[in-house]
Amino acid sequence: GLGRWKDEATFNQFQEAEIKHGRVAMLAATGILVNTFWKWPGFSDVPGGFAALDTPQGGGGFGILVIIAGWFELVFWKRDPSKEPGNLGDPGNVLYQGGQDEFDGYSTSMRTKEINHGRLAMSALAAEAIAEYGGSVSPAEQLRWGAEHGLFVIVPALLLIWQQNSKETEQGMEKIQALSPAAPAPPAIAEPKAVSQGA
Repeated sequence: GLGRWKDEATFNQFQEAEIKHGRVAMLAATGILVNTFWKWPGFSDVPGGFAALDTPQGGGGFGILVIIAGWFELVFWKRDPSKEPGNLGDPGNVLYQGGQDEFDGYSTSMRTKEINHGRLAMSALAAEAIAEYGGSVSPAEQLRWGAEHGLFVIVPALLLIWQQNSKETEQGMEKIQALSPAAPAPPAIAEPKAVSQGA
């Protein structure tokens, strides 16, 4: 409403913040899942999920992770203004394959997929917090319930049914563009007239 989204630098700042939050959420969601089956040495007595933060070992481990992440953020993961938001390069040399397909490098397609996966992970963490704090259901109990009720078959099947390939996405965008009204032409700017300065 107030024009805060019309500045490209502001948009890039917000998009980069969303990408970073999504990356953290993806790591956290993976950590909650892995912690259900395997524990770090010395952390075998720490409960899984958010309940780990209520213990001295879990809270201390989380504090150490925050300090390490902050150090990486300030030292190594500085944004290059010449690159698009979220592009930290390819230190492992695994993304760039010489233009072979749409997965080559940190393309717009890859960035969009990362943003969508990050949004899904942020939603998963919010749902996990609600289940743990609101229903007192641990991650292990949630996984057990999902296995007993067939969710591990139903959800992937639905995702496969609902997925779109790039051709379908392009066709959808063409339909949207066809339905949206054309933008009005900008007003013509009059040529400035030379003014003679009399003595």
